[in-house]
Amino acid sequence: MVGNLKERDLPELPQTWGTGLCPRHVNKLETGKRAVNMLQSYTPTTMAPTDTTEDMSLTILSLAEPLLAADDSADRLTKSSLGAELDHYKDLFSKLRFSYVEQVTKERFLKAIVADPPHLVDAAENARLEQHLAQAKAALKAKKEHTNQKVQELQDLGTRLAQCTHSSYTASHSTLTLIKAHELIHLQTTQLHALPADIQNLDITIANLKAAQETPSSHPMLNLPLQPTNSLLAEKLSDLARLDREIAELQSTLPDKKRRVASLQADLEPIESRKRSAITEAKDAQKKRGQHVLAQDLDERGKWLKSVDTGLRLMLQV
Repeated sequence: MVGNLKERDLPELPQTWGTGLCPRHVNKLETGKRAVNMLQSYTPTTMAPTDTTEDMSLTILSLAEPLLAADDSADRLTKSSLGAELDHYKDLFSKLRFSYVEQVTKERFLKAIVADPPHLVDAAENARLEQHLAQAKAALKAKKEHTNQKVQELQDLGTRLAQCTHSSYTASHSTLTLIKAHELIHLQTTQLHALPADIQNLDITIANLKAAQETPSSHPMLNLPLQPTNSLLAEKLSDLARLDREIAELQSTLPDKKRRVASLQADLEPIESRKRSAITEAKDAQKKRGQHVLAQDLDERGKWLKSVDTGLRLMLQV
């Protein structure tokens, strides 16, 4: 039954096995786990352990562990690192294909021996299949050689293209540098040609300003020279900055002052109320006191009139 298996009868390897194991892939660990599950799914659950010394360490995770532990260095790739990585992938996929073929062979062998009736292959069929397999392997080898030749040609073409691109970039960079230098020299030459005219205009302006200053102003500060004017200006600016700082400090304390005034006004309102009440009570007391004095005076006058009337009656004996 084993001789009945050929490479063309085996299904193609899933594409995610190669792409998921790349160290620059975002989901490399999840893809590796899915590949392990796919590989293990080819092993029947009814298969008994026939070989206890069989090495089961050849799995995708064990083979891909160096790649999963490697740091992502996509920004620092070189030709040597890419070549080493490609060689490692070739060796890796050869091991993966061997493990895959081994698992599928076990599965088909067990299905053949447990079938009813068992599927048997004679020696003539095995010889014919072996001959066909040898022819298929020879064709595959020729295709591989042709593919390697095309890959080598593409590599050579890429190398020549990279060299041409580098040479073109270097030449264009040098040309651009020369153009910029020429433009800078041309600009500086233009500025030098315009410099005498600018100097002449400045001389005319200075003469006009001196002529305008011949008539002194009545204000003494307007007649100061340049250095004292700058000193006075610096002094005024420092005073202005000091006043700005003081204003800022006062403005920072203004909310506290407002809250203090509001608190004092709130405390003053009951005092003013008590003051008005006390004034009203004092006026009432003063008024009552005046009425009491008047009543007492009338009482004294009444008593005096009564005593005078009694005395007169006694004197006149009326």
